[in-house]
Amino acid sequence: MDVTPAQVFTQNSQEGVLGYKDHFIITLDGKIHKGRDVDSLGFDLEETALSILLIGRDNFTEHQEESLKKLLTELKEKYKTTKVCDLTVKQNDL
Repeated sequence: MDVTPAQVFTQNSQEGVLGYKDHFIITLDGKIHKGRDVDSLGFDLEETALSILLIGRDNFTEHQEESLKKLLTELKEKYKTTKVCDLTVKQNDL
Protein backbone atom coordinates (compact mmCIF):
# COMPACT_ATOMS: atom_id res chain seq x y z
CA MET A 1 0.00 0.00 0.00
CA ASP A 2 1.45 3.33 -1.07
CA VAL A 3 1.60 6.28 1.27
CA THR A 4 1.21 9.76 -0.15
CA PRO A 5 3.36 12.77 0.73
CA ALA A 6 0.21 14.34 2.21
CA GLN A 7 -0.10 11.39 4.62
CA VAL A 8 3.56 11.75 5.59
CA PHE A 9 2.96 15.46 6.20
CA THR A 10 -0.04 14.65 8.41
CA GLN A 11 1.92 12.08 10.42
CA ASN A 12 4.83 14.51 10.87
CA SER A 13 2.39 17.22 11.99
CA GLN A 14 0.83 14.85 14.54
CA GLU A 15 4.35 14.35 15.92
CA GLY A 16 4.68 18.11 16.39
CA VAL A 17 6.77 18.82 13.30
CA LEU A 18 6.05 21.91 11.23
CA GLY A 19 6.13 20.50 7.72
CA TYR A 20 8.07 17.42 6.62
CA LYS A 21 10.89 15.71 8.50
CA ASP A 22 12.55 14.57 5.27
CA HIS A 23 13.89 16.59 2.36
CA PHE A 24 12.73 14.08 -0.27
CA ILE A 25 10.08 11.34 -0.33
CA ILE A 26 10.13 8.50 -2.84
CA THR A 27 6.78 6.73 -3.23
CA LEU A 28 6.29 3.12 -4.38
CA ASP A 29 5.90 4.20 -8.00
CA GLY A 30 9.34 5.82 -7.87
CA LYS A 31 8.14 9.42 -7.96
CA ILE A 32 10.42 11.80 -6.11
CA HIS A 33 8.54 14.38 -4.07
CA LYS A 34 10.05 17.41 -2.39
CA GLY A 35 9.49 17.53 1.33
CA ARG A 36 11.43 19.78 3.66
CA ASP A 37 13.32 22.65 2.01
CA VAL A 38 16.93 21.59 1.35
CA ASP A 39 18.15 24.74 3.09
CA SER A 40 16.37 23.66 6.30
CA LEU A 41 18.04 21.38 8.78
CA GLY A 42 16.51 17.90 8.80
CA PHE A 43 15.50 15.98 11.89
CA ASP A 44 18.13 13.85 13.65
CA LEU A 45 20.70 14.86 11.04
CA GLU A 46 24.03 16.58 10.93
CA GLU A 47 24.01 20.19 9.77
CA THR A 48 25.16 19.28 6.25
CA ALA A 49 22.93 16.23 5.68
CA LEU A 50 19.81 15.70 3.60
CA SER A 51 17.16 13.10 4.40
CA ILE A 52 15.45 10.84 1.86
CA LEU A 53 12.41 8.79 2.89
CA LEU A 54 11.51 5.71 0.86
CA ILE A 55 7.94 4.63 1.50
CA GLY A 56 7.73 1.02 2.60
CA ARG A 57 9.45 -1.30 5.00
CA ASP A 58 12.30 -3.58 3.95
CA ASN A 59 11.33 -4.42 0.36
CA PHE A 60 11.53 -1.33 -1.79
CA THR A 61 10.36 -1.39 -5.40
CA GLU A 62 12.67 -1.30 -8.42
CA HIS A 63 11.15 2.08 -9.26
CA GLN A 64 12.19 3.40 -5.84
CA GLU A 65 15.71 2.02 -6.17
CA GLU A 66 16.13 3.58 -9.63
CA SER A 67 14.81 6.93 -8.39
CA LEU A 68 17.05 6.83 -5.33
CA LYS A 69 20.14 6.23 -7.49
CA LYS A 70 19.11 9.08 -9.80
CA LEU A 71 18.45 11.45 -6.90
CA LEU A 72 21.73 10.59 -5.19
CA THR A 73 23.64 11.20 -8.42
CA GLU A 74 21.96 14.60 -8.83
CA LEU A 75 22.63 15.56 -5.21
CA LYS A 76 26.28 14.46 -5.40
CA GLU A 77 26.77 16.64 -8.48
CA LYS A 78 24.91 19.61 -7.03
CA TYR A 79 26.69 19.57 -3.68
CA LYS A 80 30.06 18.34 -4.98
CA THR A 81 30.30 15.42 -2.60
CA THR A 82 30.93 11.72 -2.84
CA LYS A 83 29.87 10.88 0.70
CA VAL A 84 26.58 9.04 1.11
CA CYS A 85 25.54 7.63 4.46
CA ASP A 86 22.91 4.97 5.02
CA LEU A 87 20.88 5.67 8.12
CA THR A 88 17.82 3.49 8.13
CA VAL A 89 15.07 4.52 10.48
CA LYS A 90 11.74 2.74 10.38
CA GLN A 91 8.75 5.02 10.34
CA ASN A 92 5.47 3.99 11.95
CA ASP A 93 2.80 2.66 9.65
CA LEU A 94 0.32 5.26 8.55
